[in-house]
Amino acid sequence: MKASAKVGFWLIFFVFLVFSAQAQFTFITNADNTITITSYTGSDSKVNILSTINGYQVTAIGDMVFNGPALMSVIIPDTITNISIYAFWSCYGLTNIAVDSANPCYASADGVLFNKSMTTLVQCPGGFVGSYVISSSINSIGTNAFASCLGLTSVTIPNSVTSIGDYAFLSCEGLTNVLIGNNVGSIGNSAFWDCVGLTSVTIPNSVTNVSHYAFYACSQLTQVFFQGNAPSVDGVDGITDSTIFHDAYRKSGTVYFSPSTTGWGTTFGGLPTAQYIPPPPLGISAYSAGSPAVFFPTATGTNFVLQMTTNLTSGNWTAITSGVPISGFIINNLPSNAFFRLH
Repeated sequence: MKASAKVGFWLIFFVFLVFSAQAQFTFITNADNTITITSYTGSDSKVNILSTINGYQVTAIGDMVFNGPALMSVIIPDTITNISIYAFWSCYGLTNIAVDSANPCYASADGVLFNKSMTTLVQCPGGFVGSYVISSSINSIGTNAFASCLGLTSVTIPNSVTSIGDYAFLSCEGLTNVLIGNNVGSIGNSAFWDCVGLTSVTIPNSVTNVSHYAFYACSQLTQVFFQGNAPSVDGVDGITDSTIFHDAYRKSGTVYFSPSTTGWGTTFGGLPTAQYIPPPPLGISAYSAGSPAVFFPTATGTNFVLQMTTNLTSGNWTAITSGVPISGFIINNLPSNAFFRLH
């Protein structure tokens, strides 16, 4: 084959690839001659989003462009400046979102999508499995950030975070443990809707507002501990609200509050309230691997259970006692990196 024929062949082949890639996307051309992708019609598990279509820059990804379990990985070019909060709706197989490092608006780390400054967690891929510890650089969890992450089992929200967005953990059905940092001030509308694996949650005293339906349809959630004064519900007294913890199938449940706090009535968010006594502090001796550890609570707490873990982010605590006597408790053959709590 002559050189000119080879060049012609590869040129035709390249054009074919370009048009094939464009054919997998439907889009609209905006008034400013930019492109918004409105749907993806292909079936590839790994997708490189185009930076240009018909010579125009692709700048936005619209609602539900990707929808379904087939997508596993997506690469976002540097031209994208707007991604809909519903762009990856129900992408249960998606495990990696990568962003071109030159993108001015977005960034990624470990397959998770963030804003450029890494202060807002925008989207955890729907196929994520296991425990997730949010970076201390993050100060807000975006709308739908973890929505429908069915394999998410535990999340640690650091003290740097001040707000949890609407629908942030919507339908995270495998979520069994949430550690909320001490600077979170607000929990958004339906933030934990349908988190059916949650049985207990502690709300720090920094929270001043909980929005409607925040823990709606959490059918196994029976213990909610508030460490501070009663928060408002979208600016309204929570005593009158019946939506936050509503679930038609829950057989029991209680909101617990400290006797030193204010603003509580007989119900909050649809659940009855009761005072709780904070657990007594622990006294620890011989805190090293293989040596006994002796715990001396300052007051009797037979309702408190001594628990141990070797991984604070796992959410897995093992009960050591069924009750804590005032004289304390001795543990032999203490594992390394052990942590304890009274629960």
